[in-house]
Amino acid sequence: MAIPLAPEIRKAIGRVQDDLKKLDCDIKWVEPENIHLTLKFLGDISSGTVEDAKQIQENLSRTAQPFAIELTELGAFPGIKNPRVLWIGLKDENNHIADLVLQLEKECENIGIKKEQRPFSPHITIGRIRSPRNIASLFPVVTNYPFPSGLKQNCQSFVFYQSALTSQGPLYKILKEFPLDKP
Repeated sequence: MAIPLAPEIRKAIGRVQDDLKKLDCDIKWVEPENIHLTLKFLGDISSGTVEDAKQIQENLSRTAQPFAIELTELGAFPGIKNPRVLWIGLKDENNHIADLVLQLEKECENIGIKKEQRPFSPHITIGRIRSPRNIASLFPVVTNYPFPSGLKQNCQSFVFYQSALTSQGPLYKILKEFPLDKP
């Protein structure tokens, strides 16, 4: 369950990745065409649970309103001094994303999908650190990166993706797109 990103946003994220690639760290970069805002990762679920999850999303799309997000900064989980995941943070003025995630978590728990234990932090994953090679060079760059301003997107829908891991990386297939109800 995710929010798709506009091509110009994915292209801008690709430029940020290109800047960071110059550091020659051992990072598995998310391909720009695969970048999206994950709302809820479901893992391996049965076909019946897939149908239940589609219904949950259908119901939520009828009550959720379109909203805007802005890409704001670079960061790392669990922290920049011991990074495992590089991300781009998001600003959502009225907490639409957090509200949507809270509703998804509640509804998914009702159909037997475990609730995420970590607190939700709106972000877009752009890379995963594979080894400590040159990792010390990452800290000052991420901390002081001149993040471009004005990277905004109106979110008009969310998508139910099916992902398959391959030797070339994950492949994403859209199972269904859910337009958000218009005011």
